[in-house]
Amino acid sequence: MESWQKLLSLVEQRFSVFTYNRGGFQGSNSVNRKRDSETISLELESMLQQLDIKPPYLLVGHSV
Repeated sequence: MESWQKLLSLVEQRFSVFTYNRGGFQGSNSVNRKRDSETISLELESMLQQLDIKPPYLLVGHSV
């Protein structure tokens, strides 16, 4: 996420921002589940609900 920090700093001035590394990448806890798009999106949805972060969302992804 370091490469995004300059942009995040600008965006955070006007909007709420939530960043994370999906499970198993860059220091995030690994989970013993399938790492397909459906599983990853369900994990993100669950995390947003647990943190009570309400939509609408703008999702920006970065490919490894």
